[in-house]
Amino acid sequence: MAAAASPRGASLLALLLFLAASSAVPACQSAYCRSRTLDLLDTVPVSVGWGWGISASVEATPCFRMGLGLSPVVSWRAGYEDRRLWGQWHEFEAAFPWTIWLTDVSKVPERPPGANEGHMFGDGLPLMYRWQLDRDAPLGEGEHRGRWEPQLRQWGRNPPYGRETGGGLVIPAYRRKLAWTDLHLQQGDNEGLHAMAAPDRASLWLVSRDGPDEPRAWDLLEADLFLGIVGLRVGLRPVEGVDFLLGFIGIDITDDDVGTTRSNLPADVRDAEN
Repeated sequence: MAAAASPRGASLLALLLFLAASSAVPACQSAYCRSRTLDLLDTVPVSVGWGWGISASVEATPCFRMGLGLSPVVSWRAGYEDRRLWGQWHEFEAAFPWTIWLTDVSKVPERPPGANEGHMFGDGLPLMYRWQLDRDAPLGEGEHRGRWEPQLRQWGRNPPYGRETGGGLVIPAYRRKLAWTDLHLQQGDNEGLHAMAAPDRASLWLVSRDGPDEPRAWDLLEADLFLGIVGLRVGLRPVEGVDFLLGFIGIDITDDDVGTTRSNLPADVRDAEN
């Protein structure tokens, strides 16, 4: 089961993967070298998963995303997905035909009214569904762990970062951020979150699916296979590959290079000092 894996071991594996990519560039503490490293990781995102499920899927941009799952896949993952999800995270994924009956086999909350305003195709065809979650919680564990569903409530000192993607063939897949509500005040704790310095002071976070849209990787080509208890996901982003190469001569076509940090003071304080 996914919960049986060691979070420390997974974090170590993710760190080794990151360092392996970083080792190709000397003096990677500089903004320039960190930018080249991140561009390289963006070019070939790779992650391994362990948990349970049988599924295979392929993606060629958000317009062509198809898969076949004999069961949903519930897993921990370690590796690099993009600049927000790397290291270790938890994931729930379902591919056709499971997502057609997704609300019958899980407790995923309904989309709130008006959530699809401005979306011509709404949530698109229910061919693929993925819920990804990066948690800040004691040992990475949440509350009310279900057999099928993503975890809807999480313990942690900070809100989890989560997102969902759906859709598939022809109609572009969507990707949205999940919104988390802090429930610690409702539990009678009047102290701010900054006072929560120990796991027993963590708050309970409740998820809703009304977060903002997130950017989609329009150049991503990806294959994903999960068999039984382990899986592998390998991607290729040609545009990021070009950006990686041009970055060595100072050209940043995707405008994602890391800037040089000059001060961590608030802008008004920094301006007053100058």
